Amino acid sequence: MGSPASDPLIGKVVGPCRIDEYLSRGGMGNVYRGRHLALDREVAIKIIEPPVVNGEAVVQAVLREARAAAKLEDPRIVQVYDVGQQGPYCYIIMQLMRGETLERMLVRRRFLNPPEALKIMREVAAALAVAHRLGIVHRDVKPGNVMIDEAGQVRIMDFGIAAPVGSDPQAAGSVDFMAPEQAYGGKPDPRTDLYAFGAMYYLMLTGKFPYPASSTNEAILKHRDAPIPCVRDADPSLTRFTSCLIARLMAKTPDERPSSADEVIKALDSPEMLMESQAARMDDGLHAGAPLPPGPPAVPLPSVSPTALSQAIFLGLVSVAFCRAWASAVQADWMAAGFASASLLLPFYLGEREGWRRKLPAAAALLCMIASFYKFGLPGSLDWVPSRAPSIEVLILLGLGAAAGAGSLWEGVFDEESRSLELALWLLALAVVSLALGGASLRLSGQGDLWWPGLKDLAVREGRSFLSSQGLWRWLGVAVLYAGSWVFFPKRKQTVQKIEGRVVGYA
Repeated sequence: MGSPASDPLIGKVVGPCRIDEYLSRGGMGNVYRGRHLALDREVAIKIIEPPVVNGEAVVQAVLREARAAAKLEDPRIVQVYDVGQQGPYCYIIMQLMRGETLERMLVRRRFLNPPEALKIMREVAAALAVAHRLGIVHRDVKPGNVMIDEAGQVRIMDFGIAAPVGSDPQAAGSVDFMAPEQAYGGKPDPRTDLYAFGAMYYLMLTGKFPYPASSTNEAILKHRDAPIPCVRDADPSLTRFTSCLIARLMAKTPDERPSSADEVIKALDSPEMLMESQAARMDDGLHAGAPLPPGPPAVPLPSVSPTALSQAIFLGLVSVAFCRAWASAVQADWMAAGFASASLLLPFYLGEREGWRRKLPAAAALLCMIASFYKFGLPGSLDWVPSRAPSIEVLILLGLGAAAGAGSLWEGVFDEESRSLELALWLLALAVVSLALGGASLRLSGQGDLWWPGLKDLAVREGRSFLSSQGLWRWLGVAVLYAGSWVFFPKRKQTVQKIEGRVVGYA
């Protein structure tokens, strides 16, 4: 690609190099061809744009990339020579590669034949093995970061978001190749790179992304929830061994993938990658290569699918046993309902249901929690207007509780792209406490009692009323109904997914 005429950096000297030509867009910045003036040598220069480099975090990321790549002295990895900052520009000076990226090759050819793809992936796996042995996870393995020079040499590049194994979690990478745990902030793990390796291999052989998506959020959810695609569905001529290897690489959890890049290399070196039958191997005098790493034990839970009649009988028995007790419900039942609704939010936060099946019930549970605490605070069982206007402190507590509850629901259910269960649970706890105190304070408004003694008297009074009205039996019925629904009603179970007869994960 020629340099844009309007690029202000062409002809300028940045660090020890003169910038001569724009080459491409790279991670976090542009890549140029330049000349190292002191060494009189052509080099590649990555420049981070001024609007971006102002952030100290980005500068540190650039330095991290250079230092990580500088440790990796291997012919399959693009070498880094120097790094620095000059004015607003942060730069990395790298080995200049003449050729094209795998991404450009795929745009030009759409897909590769199996022997050619195998050769490229063998070199990429070897480069990853070198990085992993040094404790470095690339975290952005994709065709755009694989360079193929004019002699056919394959090199991996751009360690811009690389991180040490087990370091602080950070959601970053390219969503079309991103492992499920990486999208949700899992700690850097070499098996994350292997997932991206498998997704890239699938693309090379089929010309299609494993999980086509119209948005970032949709792609992340498909990588997490959708069944693993079978490469032979796109091209039946590919071997079963290749299909099983890609499926194992793209398993949903790290433990179900090969344990290291070295194991992947052994599988790639197996004759089964290109040869289907045992007879063909014997004719050529070849021996079977190393088998794929064994899969996890396939022990799914037994499926529970009761008939409609059994459900009706169960509900009828529970109704006869417990529903009459609710005729004597008291105000304290509303407080209990608030806590019960809060506890019901947890299955929706942690569940794997997608779309409206998780969002609508979770929103309903949140509204029930807010309404229950508010109803507890009203003085009469049917009087929806407080006898006296609540104080500003009561309104603040109720408003804070409602805001924390809404934020908890957003973080735990609706914001699926950067979902934070820990923050959601903290916000839920704040919502429960604030709404409970707000409801109790609302009940005290108009009574003229001091706040803290009034709260204690209210707790004692409502507790006695709850016990004397058989409240424990009422809520025991609710607990039995909820527990029974999990035992007697059908629910979604994890099912073992197999491709070509091999266990590859759980769908």
